[in-house]
Amino acid sequence: MSIAVGSRSPSLLVVDDEQAILDLLRRRLEALGCVVSVLPGGTRVVETVRAQMPDLILLDVMMPDLDGFAVCQALKADETVRDIPVIMMTARSETDSRIKGLELGAHDYVAKPFETAELVARIRAALRVKQLQDDLKEANKHLERLATSDPLTDLPNRRRFDEEFFLAVERSRRNGDPLSVMMIDLDRFKRINDTYGHQAGDDALRQVGRLLNGRRRITDLVGRYGGEEFVWVLPGARAEGAAQVGEWLRREVETMALSTGQGPLGLTVSIGITSFDPSEHGPIGATAVLEVADQALRKAKEAGRNRVVHQSLGGEVIAGEEGAGEEGAGEEDEDQPGLTRYR
Repeated sequence: MSIAVGSRSPSLLVVDDEQAILDLLRRRLEALGCVVSVLPGGTRVVETVRAQMPDLILLDVMMPDLDGFAVCQALKADETVRDIPVIMMTARSETDSRIKGLELGAHDYVAKPFETAELVARIRAALRVKQLQDDLKEANKHLERLATSDPLTDLPNRRRFDEEFFLAVERSRRNGDPLSVMMIDLDRFKRINDTYGHQAGDDALRQVGRLLNGRRRITDLVGRYGGEEFVWVLPGARAEGAAQVGEWLRREVETMALSTGQGPLGLTVSIGITSFDPSEHGPIGATAVLEVADQALRKAKEAGRNRVVHQSLGGEVIAGEEGAGEEGAGEEDEDQPGLTRYR
């Protein structure tokens, strides 16, 4: 007979003030393949459970220092451990105790003196329910990732970016810290798709996405904004620092070579930047900040692409870092002007 649900040995925490009960349950449960920890009394249960995160807790009702009801209530009030099933241990005649324990959130109860077969059945049932709950949580997390991540680049998608960017602007305003935003557009993306195929276009987006994700700071926010556009948010960065990051990014992309059936293809990006400083700009919304960054991006593209344009929130172009033109990444494709191929 085994209690295991799946291939892993379940971990159990037994809480009782009687050492004889603790010893008895440890022997029986370890013989059934469980990993067992015991605790004599209820005063340190919550901190022990937080540290060990067992699969299940066997909890005695009647303990002199802190009874099982108070312990169960504390466990269910703690967000980190509330989903761990609790089986209360009561005397056979204590109907009221069993009802109270269930009302406080206990999963089940088992009566003393223990019948091994009943104990095993109740533990296995509780573990099975926990396994189903854990599987459901993982499935929900996966669905949440799918709903909020771009499947091609694994970066936050537009929906998630908008939510996190709003919070970033609010945090910047609250703390009085500057914040800069870069809108990044992959140049001539439609022509890449039309000339080399959608696989080449997807590969180009993946390469740029990997570059952004690999170089962002832990405090930064990077997302795919849609189509061939990305956004990079730099909390704490003022105009000069953001412009330096933008020019670094432009040069990095310019050195990339995308493999195609017709040879390596050079890539370039156009970048629009704006910077927000709460001490200078006062109340301004997240949407307005993005709109100015987008205006700067359009100016970069209108000026010939493969360049960085920094525009103030007031509309003034602060600086425009210019690359060598789109042909700077390699040799212009004679059949498709505006696209560049490496020699």
